[in-house]
Amino acid sequence: MLALESPTRTCGFGCYEFRDLTSTGIGTLFEGKVIYDKTYGHVTYGCAVCCGYNAATLWYNPILLEVQCTAVDDGVWGYSVCDQQYEDVSSSFYGNRASANTSIITVDSYGAHSPHNVGSTTADTFGNLESTAHYPICPPKQFPPGGGGNVNPTISGPNTLWWFNGLGAGVSGYANQITLTAYSAGTGTSYQWAITAGSDKVSLSTGTSATVQVTSIGQSRTANDVSITVTAGGMTSSPFKLTVHAPYTLGQDPAHTTPVYAQDSQYVWNITIYYQILDNLLTPMPATVPANEHWTSAPHPDYTNEDWDLGAEECGTTPSSAPAEIWDYIQGSYVGHYPPAVYNTQQNGPAVVDWGQEIRVGTCTIGAGPRFQTDTHQKYTDHAAHTWITSPAP
Repeated sequence: MLALESPTRTCGFGCYEFRDLTSTGIGTLFEGKVIYDKTYGHVTYGCAVCCGYNAATLWYNPILLEVQCTAVDDGVWGYSVCDQQYEDVSSSFYGNRASANTSIITVDSYGAHSPHNVGSTTADTFGNLESTAHYPICPPKQFPPGGGGNVNPTISGPNTLWWFNGLGAGVSGYANQITLTAYSAGTGTSYQWAITAGSDKVSLSTGTSATVQVTSIGQSRTANDVSITVTAGGMTSSPFKLTVHAPYTLGQDPAHTTPVYAQDSQYVWNITIYYQILDNLLTPMPATVPANEHWTSAPHPDYTNEDWDLGAEECGTTPSSAPAEIWDYIQGSYVGHYPPAVYNTQQNGPAVVDWGQEIRVGTCTIGAGPRFQTDTHQKYTDHAAHTWITSPAP
């Protein structure tokens, strides 16, 4: 195909450009001057210099492949001296591709490289491109580009762990240890595993087998900030990315954005304060989990001569329908205690008593498990609240 910007009837002289759109390697177009007959519309052109290529190189050198993965195309760039840029001339090299070791990589006629076994080899090709010689016939020149090809082992397995600081046995539904498996298509019998990023977040089991146990020892700061590689047959895999999640903070429960207040037949009133447990990436916890409250100080009276009881420390497990949802259910005081509890929807009564509280997750053992909030458990005559909240609170 020939491309030419059409001259107009009023055109007397100016710039022009011809390009052969189909024959990029060995062109069929030679031009140097144009004669344009304005009366009859005839255009003729004459031969001048060759506008060819002075270099050819593969798209990738080396081309990087992984065992068990699909084929990857590798074409050829040719450097055009007239355009002063690399152009795709792959079609001029079709049918001439070869691999030095077909047990590692095979190459089809069009340059698609297929991995078979872990290892390193070379692949090359040859083809004719129009040269840059200033001859009337613009002779073709053979170019023999070649390059390396590497086939690396692969790693498979889960990419998420959980870390509950202080709970070495882990928590049901949250894996703190996973198994990764290397594949090398039978190349090599010894596997060297390594942590290339995040050694403060995970540890590896010892050994040189095709599997390794990864155990959490800390939490991620960002997603995929842990990298693990394996070397087999002298070739090293691409990094396998992991994220270590951990319970981190309490956030607003979207289903209950404000506390739920109600009358109580025994304690005059009760109030439920809802939260949502978020991990270190601020994502809601995905499975049910136990949580416990623990008093960190003795009761402090805010009302003279008050005699309200200190409630018991409690534990509960989040519901399966909302596994990240947690709440603190607080009641007023029995009739007969001083000052008397009052049901009042305005919730503007005076303070009665307060004490320190911390909320922990992962176990029903009071005071154990990762802590993600501290606050003051404040009771008033007509309601209760968490004040002086710190979250996260490691």
